[in-house]
Amino acid sequence: MKTNLLLLLFLISSTTFYAQIEGDAHELGLMASLSKNISVVYKKGTTKNLFRMSALFVGGNNRFDINENQSVHSFSIGATLGYERRIPIFKTLYAVLGIEGGLYYTGNFEWEKEFLSSTELERTTSTNSITPTINAVLGLNYALKDHWLFFAEVTPSFGIGYNITNTRTVYNIIPDNPFDEKRENINLNYGFNMNHVRLGIAYRFVAEGRKKKGQES
Repeated sequence: MKTNLLLLLFLISSTTFYAQIEGDAHELGLMASLSKNISVVYKKGTTKNLFRMSALFVGGNNRFDINENQSVHSFSIGATLGYERRIPIFKTLYAVLGIEGGLYYTGNFEWEKEFLSSTELERTTSTNSITPTINAVLGLNYALKDHWLFFAEVTPSFGIGYNITNTRTVYNIIPDNPFDEKRENINLNYGFNMNHVRLGIAYRFVAEGRKKKGQES
């Protein structure tokens, strides 16, 4: 509940912030990381200086192993807010330098059943993680005519993760007396992995009456 509230407040404050940004260029698109997570990205500003926001950064994994009596379910969601500067290389190719801050939530649920001698036990483990991050943005943009943009970027990051893990173990000989364990930990994350390599496509909207001004900014 607290995590959902934090994400909601982050999105509301981001939307309010975007409403105050000057500029006539609007870009809306999709980007995917090499770890197969997908997010919607929106950018606003001039054609060379833009503030960016991504939301509904969703990834998931569901696995059930009948032979091993195990199942795993996980998902993640988050949002980022940042700024990027585009530096022309050729007429339609731009280098991108920027920075963004983000807030991510990951939930993981595991179930397994084991047999120890004549004792059967069933164990469920749920882990909830919330991680604020700061990412550098390094990339390339290719413009196709006036509206379509294709981009690739890497986002080295630094983040602090807060994790809560709850484990419940039930033994068949004492089913009404489960063993519960709770653990909390904080970890530092830095560098980049497959999740920080992104490919995307976006469509640009520019106000007709002020298109020339935006291109000169």
